[in-house]
Amino acid sequence: MNRDMFRFTGIRKKLIMYFLITTALLGATSLLSYYNARVILSKMNTVIVDYVYLNNLNSDVNELMTELEKYLTTKSSENLLNYYTYYNKLQSIAMDIPREPAYDNDHLMLKDIGYMIDNLLSETDNAVKAKRGRISSEYIAHFKRSNEISGYIKLYVGNLMESKLHKGSDKYAS
Repeated sequence: MNRDMFRFTGIRKKLIMYFLITTALLGATSLLSYYNARVILSKMNTVIVDYVYLNNLNSDVNELMTELEKYLTTKSSENLLNYYTYYNKLQSIAMDIPREPAYDNDHLMLKDIGYMIDNLLSETDNAVKAKRGRISSEYIAHFKRSNEISGYIKLYVGNLMESKLHKGSDKYAS
């Protein structure tokens, strides 16, 4: 009697078997599509997170330079407090940037940005010290140098953002 059950002689049994096979194939295809979509979203999420990080870094450098310029022109304690807020924020960001040797272009640019932030903070700090000491020629020279460094940081951040965007679009296209 068990052998009759596994024989597909009736049309009803054949239809049920085809229906089950078709449903299983469609389910497997749906699961595979869902998995691929999750992988793509996770890859795109890393690109977006990197992009936001770099954009915030660029914004913090701009704010630091704005507050420094305001302090140097007005010698306001509020501007000095704002300057030190951005100074500390950028200092913690610079400490978090990995400095180990790397052979990837993106890692090299990020490492260079970290070193440039260190130099920028040193120059801006020297400008503030010179302003407090009332040495105008010295604080102007440090301010000019810090402006140059911030320009280089902006350039590198822009190049790194462009590189991340190209890599992300390549991942999305594939």
